[in-house]
Amino acid sequence: SGGLAALGATAGPRPVAPSPGALAPLAAPVTRLLVIDDEPLVGQMVARSLSHDAQVVPTTSAREALALLRRGERFDRILCDLMMPEMSGPELHAELARTSPQLLPALIFMTGGAFTDGARRFAETWRGPLLEKPIDADALRRILHDDPN
Repeated sequence: SGGLAALGATAGPRPVAPSPGALAPLAAPVTRLLVIDDEPLVGQMVARSLSHDAQVVPTTSAREALALLRRGERFDRILCDLMMPEMSGPELHAELARTSPQLLPALIFMTGGAFTDGARRFAETWRGPLLEKPIDADALRRILHDDPN
């Protein structure tokens, strides 16, 4: 058993030796969340609700969100309203599918219940997360801790 004690002594420190970066995926699966909703209060509410879970970056425009992504901003998940003026959630999805398909698994959609025909068709075929407004912070937290890939 002296050999096991010696082995334990050398193996003991190993669990604390890995760099914090190596442990980050287990400790905090989501660090950055992009929230896209034309109502500024939605982004503020999500930021307040998830202040301990994620760094929330709210924007009121899908076009602005695309600009952030094109500049190289990295987000673990993207929470997007389905119905917005200028560029809708389904239109953002189509643009990402064309230009950045690797981001599609990160998408989470939300809706206040009002749909155009196109948005309704999209919601019926969308296989990812779709949350109802007002957003349930616990439901969103559960989705954020699931690996999108």
